[in-house]
Amino acid sequence: MKTKDCPSCGATVPAAAARCKECFHDFHEDEDPKSSSPMALVVALAVMAVIGALAFWNFSKVPTDRRILVDESSQTVQWISQYKDGSIETEQVAFAQIAKLTLHISSRGQQSIIAVGLDGEEHMIQEDNGGSLTTTAERYAELMNKPLEVIDDTTLRPAN
Repeated sequence: MKTKDCPSCGATVPAAAARCKECFHDFHEDEDPKSSSPMALVVALAVMAVIGALAFWNFSKVPTDRRILVDESSQTVQWISQYKDGSIETEQVAFAQIAKLTLHISSRGQQSIIAVGLDGEEHMIQEDNGGSLTTTAERYAELMNKPLEVIDDTTLRPAN
């Protein structure tokens, strides 16, 4: 008769036994396939590598420096963004393509000047947390010869 040793207590038991006669160790628990464990680890590492690469790529696309120039001589607003890899992106909108400027004043104290294009597309010109941009917005509107719309969210009250 074939026998085997119990991994828990070392007793010799028949090879066909489901449990050890001494310590009642269940031999079927040892039959779980171990080959899926390395594969699961490889898959988990691959998923983590992809997530890490996507996070790094996304992080590298955040500008390290962003400048906005409202240029009277060229009659344009220019956005210049520099990235970690040294690349530079520029965007330019002519004053003639801007329908109006809006000054958004939020209830959290944030203010922003936005150029609204003839096509309805919005372009951020300036943003400030806590300071007043009213004078600056009026100056830009006069420079571009565009109407200025003030949207003040601090005056809006929820309905009872």
